[in-house]
Amino acid sequence: MGGVLEVQSVVGEGSRFRFALPLVEAPEPVSSGNPERSTLALDARLAPGESVAALVVDDNTASRRILASLLESAGVRVMTAAGGVEALQLAEVHHPEVILMDLKMPDLDGLEATRRLRQDPRTATIPVIAVTASALGDVRQTVHDAGCVDYLSKPVRAELLFAMLERHLGVRFMSETEPASRGDARAIDLARRIDIAARLRHAVGLGDVGEIRRLARDLMAGDPGEAAVGERIDGLVINFDFGGLNELADSLAP
Repeated sequence: MGGVLEVQSVVGEGSRFRFALPLVEAPEPVSSGNPERSTLALDARLAPGESVAALVVDDNTASRRILASLLESAGVRVMTAAGGVEALQLAEVHHPEVILMDLKMPDLDGLEATRRLRQDPRTATIPVIAVTASALGDVRQTVHDAGCVDYLSKPVRAELLFAMLERHLGVRFMSETEPASRGDARAIDLARRIDIAARLRHAVGLGDVGEIRRLARDLMAGDPGEAAVGERIDGLVINFDFGGLNELADSLAP
């Protein structure tokens, strides 16, 4: 409810200043994920019986591939679009259950694409989550005004992405991996370290989050030395720290 805040101040004897500030009710902000379910790890997968089809929209091939791979590794069916125009066409034909929409694209930016989706009765009810590298303070209100239900900042964090899908789609994700025992990576023999490093470099070069995840899980199921490396890989890929992953590969097999 609106109102007026009045403030009076006396400066010296006989001087009085008075001004009024309007109090405006703030609009409900776009959510930033459910904090109670933000602990989902990279190994999370859709719970049995759950099904999600997602459309990932991004003109950057690497960004599109990384986000699609992350979703696919969690059991989500994914289709991709390289721009806003293609996204509209795919949404009309396939009607995905959620759209992950990059905001800055040359043909049709994500905000305008979202507005058009909202105006079309065939796509008006599809939840759109904006994906943006912008750090501007008004991005929350901007995407809300365009019709997005939420937004994710780049680089996308897996636990926040899964929590948002739970929140907006009503699905459930489950974590698969139990914590592994700590150990020393130096205990791994040289040939095995070279093999791990090669597999890690290859997956990082492709931006294949699913393959990196599989490598981490394979290692965490092994002896303490490999488990320690697997835990390190898992922690780095959750934060999309590809530089750190390459450094880890170099430390294993320089």
